[in-house]
Amino acid sequence: MIIVLSCKKLKTFLDTKCPPATQAEAKKHWEKSDEIAHCYMLTSVTNTQYKQLESYKTAKAIIDKLEDMFGSQAATTSLINA
Repeated sequence: MIIVLSCKKLKTFLDTKCPPATQAEAKKHWEKSDEIAHCYMLTSVTNTQYKQLESYKTAKAIIDKLEDMFGSQAATTSLINA
């Protein structure tokens, strides 16, 4: 999944925070890109994992939870192989 997000130029949204409301255009772009990454991630996991992750609001929150569940390498492998 990290590879897919990188190719789609969405991986950076795992590493950056949403810009403040004073930067409206940047905030809007970040939110849209994070939503796309979020969807890619949720569609790439098993049904059981989906149920555990669907309440997380950002792509970063999902990857953090997967790393907690499986360790950083296992989370990446889980997303790639799902």
